Amino acid sequence: MREPPALSQWTWTDADFERMGWHDARIHALAWCQESGELLLDLDYIVEWPAQCGPDGDFEFWTVPATLVFEFVTELRVDLRPWPAFDVIDLQRSAEPVEHGPLGSSNEQTWLWTISCHEGAILLRGTGFRQYARRAPVLNTMQSLSLEERGGLSFARERVDATTA
Repeated sequence: MREPPALSQWTWTDADFERMGWHDARIHALAWCQESGELLLDLDYIVEWPAQCGPDGDFEFWTVPATLVFEFVTELRVDLRPWPAFDVIDLQRSAEPVEHGPLGSSNEQTWLWTISCHEGAILLRGTGFRQYARRAPVLNTMQSLSLEERGGLSFARERVDATTA
């Protein structure tokens, strides 16, 4: 069995946006936290698509269960139809200054975020995001993990794999 790739970081932010990609990330659950103005997504994030195929010629993916948290969200619109699941095609942002930011400051910058899926999209305006890897990468011939491989559904913001015990 091959060793999983070492993650250079376990938490990413919108500062990392340009070097990240969410194509084929599977969204397992989403939650709205009204008190903090956060939209949370429980997803499978592909950290590496090895250039080689597996021994059977199948594509392989190193995938981690992750919690993606959009911060200070306004103007949330969700239009999704599962077909057969909520798989991301792309995540885009467009920088647009806002006169009065969500924190009451005219200096706040928000982005319009668009999460395009095969059947629908999630659109929101927010100040940024944090994404938390919850377990070490798992090698799989599918882009998504089973509930057992990912440790069930979760919105945890910390690493929960055995190496942290």
